[in-house]
Amino acid sequence: MSGKTLADFPELFEKSKKASAEQSRASHLYNGMIHPLVNYTIKGVLWYQGEANLINGDSTIYIDKQKALVDNWRLAWKDNSLPFYYVQLAPYSYSRRSKDPIIHTKEALPLFWEAQTAFM
Repeated sequence: MSGKTLADFPELFEKSKKASAEQSRASHLYNGMIHPLVNYTIKGVLWYQGEANLINGDSTIYIDKQKALVDNWRLAWKDNSLPFYYVQLAPYSYSRRSKDPIIHTKEALPLFWEAQTAFM
């Protein structure tokens, strides 16, 4: 996300500021990897969501973050109908993972799938 969009999510902004590597900060990732492509024509976006949002328990704000991401990219490419396609996380038993920051129930993945689907 751009720095401006990231500011709408203060908890992410603070977490990003604390990132140990400069290049791991969210707005730096956008500015370094996405923004340079803005002058190119694209037909759509295929978004593969990594596990971090599920593992860190971000499911509750996932829909808002995805909406901000899509809105920001459509604005950047000046295309309000730019298609976004999502790849859902594959089935995995996250409730067996003991090293994650939060404990996951068996419902964690289906709830995250619902959050992914809710924004489509």
